Amino acid sequence: MAKYDLVIKRKVLKELERIQQPAKEKILQKIELLANEPLPDGVRKLEGEDDLFRIRQGDYRAVFAINFKDHKVTVLTVLHRSDIYK
Repeated sequence: MAKYDLVIKRKVLKELERIQQPAKEKILQKIELLANEPLPDGVRKLEGEDDLFRIRQGDYRAVFAINFKDHKVTVLTVLHRSDIYK
C-alpha cells in the first residue's frame, strides 16, 4: 500500500505524450515510486521553494510538491532539462 497519494496533473500527462519511449516509461516508473518514498536518493529541493523538489531521469526532470501533512505527492511538470528551469 502506498504511503502517499500520488496526483499527476493533466498538464504532465500531455508533456509525457511528447516524450518518446523508452524515456517516457522510465520517467513514469520514477514518478510511481514517489508514492512509496517521496524523497528517494537523487531528489533535490528546488532553491527558493518551500515544498518543491525534482527528480531526474536521463535528460528529463520531474518537478513535484510534497504535502507531508496530507501525505500527498503532486507531480507538477515533466520537461527536458534545457526547458525545465525557464
